[in-house]
Amino acid sequence: MNFKIKLDTNGFFPETIQALASKEMIDYVSLDIKTSPAKYDDLTGDPSFDKVISTLNILKDSHIEYEIRTTCVPGFVDIEELLEIGNHIGRVKRYYLQQFRNEITLDNSFTAFKPYSKEKLFELKDFVSTFSDLCEIRGI
Repeated sequence: MNFKIKLDTNGFFPETIQALASKEMIDYVSLDIKTSPAKYDDLTGDPSFDKVISTLNILKDSHIEYEIRTTCVPGFVDIEELLEIGNHIGRVKRYYLQQFRNEITLDNSFTAFKPYSKEKLFELKDFVSTFSDLCEIRGI
């Protein structure tokens, strides 16, 4: 039917991405990178940053268009974490920073986190632009 297929993933299952890519079953992937490797387990409950990098490498080596996205959760995403992420992922085409919203969270403790100001998000965007061809902010 020639429908275009987009997949959103946390990157924890690179073997699935590899299988879908080899069968040319996906056209676009949004890969969430939650935080730096040092804080991955604290934020996600899973220390699988290496799996996320494996997924990204599969995408980089394929014909599939992709984007990286990170929700800017205060305490988990700041310049230091983005520097560490950048050091692990290298240069990418598209990177989207998303404004954290504390009204709707799976973990109620996150409702106490105050979202970053627009100015802070633009500071983070300027930094991410040093290792991405395109960096934009969503949700402001």
